[in-house]
Amino acid sequence: MEQISSQLGIRAFARVWAGLRRLICDGASDSFESFRTTKEEYMIRVIVGAMGRRSNSRLTAALVLAVALPLAACSSGSSTGAAESAAAESATAESAVAEAAPAPSCEKNYTIAFSHIVSEAVVVKAVRSFADQRAAELGCITMLHDNTTGGNLEQQTAALETWINQGVDAIVLLPVDAASVAPYKKRADAAGIAMSTYAFPIEGYCGNAGFDATQSGELIADAAIEWAKTAYPNGGAKALVSSLSALPLLAPRWEVPVKKLKDAGIEVVAVQDGADIASGLEITETTLQAHPDLSIVIGLNDDFAVGAYQAFENAKIDPEKVFIGGQDGSLEGMEAIKEGKHYKASSAILLDQLGASIVDISLACITGKGETNIATPAKLVTLTEGGLDEMIASFKSLG
Repeated sequence: MEQISSQLGIRAFARVWAGLRRLICDGASDSFESFRTTKEEYMIRVIVGAMGRRSNSRLTAALVLAVALPLAACSSGSSTGAAESAAAESATAESAVAEAAPAPSCEKNYTIAFSHIVSEAVVVKAVRSFADQRAAELGCITMLHDNTTGGNLEQQTAALETWINQGVDAIVLLPVDAASVAPYKKRADAAGIAMSTYAFPIEGYCGNAGFDATQSGELIADAAIEWAKTAYPNGGAKALVSSLSALPLLAPRWEVPVKKLKDAGIEVVAVQDGADIASGLEITETTLQAHPDLSIVIGLNDDFAVGAYQAFENAKIDPEKVFIGGQDGSLEGMEAIKEGKHYKASSAILLDQLGASIVDISLACITGKGETNIATPAKLVTLTEGGLDEMIASFKSLG
C-alpha cells in the first residue's frame, strides 16, 4: 500500500459509506489536554507512539504508537454502539506483517471491544476509526470503544467490567497496568471472551495488533545516512537520538539508528530519554549548546522530533545542514515535513492497516482461523516520497 487514502479508495463501498457517517459527525477537537503525571505512568503511556498533541512538561505523556484522530462515533466520548460503556464513562511474540490481507469472514455477528490508555490522543482516534471501517466492511462486527484517558486505570477497569458483564466476544487492549488488569483477563477467559493486546504482545493473551519497531528504526536511520552523504560528503555530521530506557520493547527505535549511524561513520553525540515535544525542545537546545554543529536528530517518535525542530528554528540554523526525523507519522510530524525545512522524514505506521488488524486478530482468536499476531508495517514519508499530501489529507478527513 502506497497511501492510506488510496487504500480507502479501493475498499468496498459499503465500508466507506458506513465509516463516513461515523467520521463526519464527530466534532471533537484534535488537541489533547496535557496533564502531569508520575514518571512511571509517563513511561507506560508513551508506548502507543501517539504524537498528535503539544505538551508543556517533560513528564507530560507522549501520546501517540506512537500514531489515532477524531472520535469514531457521533457520541460525546461514549462507546461506539455501547450504552453500557457510556453509562460507565469508560467502556482499548512473533507477528505476521499486515499487507492488505483479505478480510476474514464471520460465521455470526460478533462484538469486539477496544481499550487504549489514551483514547483522547489524535493517533488513537484514527486507529479506532479505521477499526470501525473494517468492522463495517465485514458487516457482522459491532465495535465498542472505551473512554480511558490519561492512562487512568480506574476508567479502563470500569470498561473491562462493563464489557465482561455484557458478554462481548473479544477485547483488545493496551493495559495501563498489566498486573492490575490480570484479574479481568482471568474473568474474560472463564467467560470465553478472547482477549488480545495492542502495540506489544503479553504472555497469556490470545494475540496482538502491533507494529514493527525494528523496521521503523531502520527506515529513519537509512534516510538520515543517505541525506548525510550529500549534505556532508566529507563527513563531520553529528547526531542526537532520543530513547526511552524504561520501555525496552521500543528499543529498536533508538538502538537501530544508533548502530547504523555509527557504522556509517556518523558521530552520535547524545542518546537521551525523551518522547514529547517539550523534551525534544529542551534536550535539543542543551545538545546544541555543547555541539553547535549538531546536524542530525532522530526522535523516538514524531513528538520529540517536532520539539527538536522548534529548537533548530529558534536557533536560526540553516535547514540545508540539518536532518530531523521522527517515527509514527503523526499529523504534526507530517505538517512539519511539509514546511520543507529541518524536518526531513518520518517512519509512518500504516494506520488503516493497524486499525483493521484489531478486528482481524480478534476474529482469528474467536474462530480459531487466521493470524492472531499482526505487526503493521511502516513507510518512509518525506517531502517528495511516501504520499505526504495524502497522509495529511487522510488525517484531516477524519475531523
